[in-house]
Amino acid sequence: MVFSPINIEEELLRLSSRVNKKEFFIREVNNLLEAEARNEQMISENLRLTKPTTNPIPVNYKNLSRSKIVSIADIKNICTKYRLRFLKSGYYKNEFPYEALIKIKEVERNAGCELNDFYLVAPADAFKLQDRNKDPLLFAHLGNNNYYLIHKWGNDLAWYRRLWSFPLRNLEALVIVILVVSCLVAWLFPSSFMLGRNVPAEDLVIYRFFVLMWCVLVQSAALAYIFFAFHKNFSSAVWRSHYFN
Repeated sequence: MVFSPINIEEELLRLSSRVNKKEFFIREVNNLLEAEARNEQMISENLRLTKPTTNPIPVNYKNLSRSKIVSIADIKNICTKYRLRFLKSGYYKNEFPYEALIKIKEVERNAGCELNDFYLVAPADAFKLQDRNKDPLLFAHLGNNNYYLIHKWGNDLAWYRRLWSFPLRNLEALVIVILVVSCLVAWLFPSSFMLGRNVPAEDLVIYRFFVLMWCVLVQSAALAYIFFAFHKNFSSAVWRSHYFN
């Protein structure tokens, strides 16, 4: 009522309660922001670790997308196929996008634990050069040789990467390429350069075989020099290597 007596004690407590609620709300918001900042700082520190975690934290698979859980065998296959590296995220030389941190926090909520063992699939130069940011895939180690795909950024791989990386998959692939190229050169080599225009067919077969063997030897020698001189190796051998080769 307008003309009711004023109880100073009640008025003071009501005002104090209103102020306390406001301060409590602000304090809670600040606590949440500080907790999020600490969480992001911890994720950033875990992303920069270069040593694998020996005992991964048990993960609750129930709320994780099964389609994003991949085995180490599948990762090796894709790295070998496209000449990529699979290394600890700490070897990545560029900044991680903020979207990756958001995805990690989302996965942590679904997994019910803190993830601290991260890996990247990317071309070798993404781990070496400061000005490269090529197609990384960010994984979290779930234990038992299983990894969870968290985030991808950058552009898709060029369509021709599969072609030029095929000879470098392994020794068998390189031998196949050498033989195919040598057969094409021997087949397309002009007959007039070998014997003349009117040459028996059986003689042409012999000389084309010599051209074939010459191409095999030349390519083998050139590739052997490149591999040894520039410390190159096959994708199946270097997909988890920390070194330039």
